[in-house]
Amino acid sequence: MVEPWDNVMHAFAERAQLLPRRLAALGLDRDKLARRKPLTVRELVERCTTCESPEQCAWDLREDPANPAWRAYCHNAATLLALADEPEGILET
Repeated sequence: MVEPWDNVMHAFAERAQLLPRRLAALGLDRDKLARRKPLTVRELVERCTTCESPEQCAWDLREDPANPAWRAYCHNAATLLALADEPEGILET
């Protein structure tokens, strides 16, 4: 028998991986980003944890991370796209 808390913890763990997966899909190095822009990372995490579309986000990341559809519902889209365009060396190497 699966306890209700097991389902909650599993869903929380999956949701916690959405932002790192989106960063990777954009070619952003999450460790460099955390070191160079900690306040931005904090804002990204806050928005992501209150997202109303985690199922859609997970599906998009699983099916086609390059599909721009996520930009329509993601509250972090503008920030993430701006970070991906920055020449500051936060891209994965």
